[in-house]
Amino acid sequence: MSAENFDMHKADHGIHNKKWHNCAPIEELLPSPGYVSCDNEKSDFMAIVQVMLRCIDSEYEFDEPVLISGKCDDATKAAIMKFQEINELEKTGHVDCETWKRICSEYSYFAHPRNPNQ
Repeated sequence: MSAENFDMHKADHGIHNKKWHNCAPIEELLPSPGYVSCDNEKSDFMAIVQVMLRCIDSEYEFDEPVLISGKCDDATKAAIMKFQEINELEKTGHVDCETWKRICSEYSYFAHPRNPNQ
């Protein structure tokens, strides 16, 4: 799927699709163990990061809206940096293993709110 045709609703459904979860935990879907995103990177992985950032935006109140383009543009980098700062991670604006795991954790929490009565 190309980033230009990325649909947030379909992406969110795909992330939570039971078949997807049977493949691997989402935290393990980092492109490689030592992967670190780079400025202006354009990839399907970056589009997934953007979907997740948009989902948690209501809790983090990023300064600019994150568009789902698959490209690590200025707004995406700023959102990653704010996310890292709030979570006391190294503030690089790049997605590394620790940032990815924390984004996944926050996304999972906010995408599936827990019932306090359970």
